Amino acid sequence: TQDAALRVTQERVVGDLPLHDGTRIINIGNPPSTDSGARELHAALANRMYHENGEIDFDQWTSWLMGTSGAVGGCVVLPKDWDHAIPQARAQVAGFLTARRSAAHKMPEDPVQASGAWPSRRSWTNAASLWAAGGIALGSMDEGLRLVQGCVGEGVALEFLSWYKDADLPDPKVLLDHPSQYKVSKRSDQNFATLGSVVAEARRRGTVQSYAACEEILCLASDQGARDAGGVAIFALATPDQNRNLP
Repeated sequence: TQDAALRVTQERVVGDLPLHDGTRIINIGNPPSTDSGARELHAALANRMYHENGEIDFDQWTSWLMGTSGAVGGCVVLPKDWDHAIPQARAQVAGFLTARRSAAHKMPEDPVQASGAWPSRRSWTNAASLWAAGGIALGSMDEGLRLVQGCVGEGVALEFLSWYKDADLPDPKVLLDHPSQYKVSKRSDQNFATLGSVVAEARRRGTVQSYAACEEILCLASDQGARDAGGVAIFALATPDQNRNLP
């Protein structure tokens, strides 16, 4: 049953039938150690999920028990069109993995750990979407870390956040408004993340002026020695939009 659910879970497709864009898949269960009928998730399915451990708040439970409330509190409302930040988030994840290639894929040998969050190209793709929501759209490093951690695990999520803070990436909106101010970094990972974010913002705006400013920045990057990052970015600028594949 878990194998049959793999594509449904990641791609929201059943056979030839795409599910509604608003479809979300949620698994809720007790730890196998406390439930005689439970078992760990298969690693392949686990890697397609966002994981969060927690307990029901006692006050909320008693409120439900007494019939005064059944709603789940603490829900976060995302800004409208928050998913426009996904390309920028993907650029930042790509920049991090350029510097930490070993963090791209680490499947645990322990079956129990493999049933939770661990880094792979798939889970990093999902993590990028959640980083767009928490880290960029909401502007919360704590919320962003929690969401990334639920996809790739605590260790590499902390590495990513540390890299992000250390990189001190420029605002792509400011660069597009003032393209001549762009200066290439000595670090290739920063160049990948910055140029990718500039391309994402230019595509989001979708104007002739934004594309012209982006091309100017990419030319400056090439002239200043960042040809690899600039080449990847110009290809992304010229490529039609791809499906965002939200988790």
